[in-house]
Amino acid sequence: MIIGFQVIAAIEASYLDYRYPFSNAGRVAGYLEREKLTENVIVGYRDYSNSAVSGYLKQKQFYYPESGRYGSFVRWDNHREPVSQQYIVAQAIVQREAKNRSVIIILIEPLDPALVIAQNLKPLARFTGSVVGDEDYFLYLLK
Repeated sequence: MIIGFQVIAAIEASYLDYRYPFSNAGRVAGYLEREKLTENVIVGYRDYSNSAVSGYLKQKQFYYPESGRYGSFVRWDNHREPVSQQYIVAQAIVQREAKNRSVIIILIEPLDPALVIAQNLKPLARFTGSVVGDEDYFLYLLK
């Protein structure tokens, strides 16, 4: 009887794993590579979700606004602070000017449409439906 329940649970878990990705990080990295966007500056918020994307991109460092630094992994220290969407976009503009390149902004929630319009951002793609809610991604281009 117990084995029967375990078999049913295993079938259900397999179906859910097939139907819903655990994380969309790999899909985002694939998109960035396929569209030849990896040479742009990438600003990622939240750092813990974007470090998964960075990991798929082999040596690519992202700018993390909540800590104000570049990295490919999260430094769990007291330099990390939650920031607003306006601050994220302002930091993306600073990075664009400093590096003289377009910026890809990767977020785990969509930007406010008014901010997108005000800053002339181009929505690129959205990757939703993951089992882990913090690993749904929304991508924007800042030229």
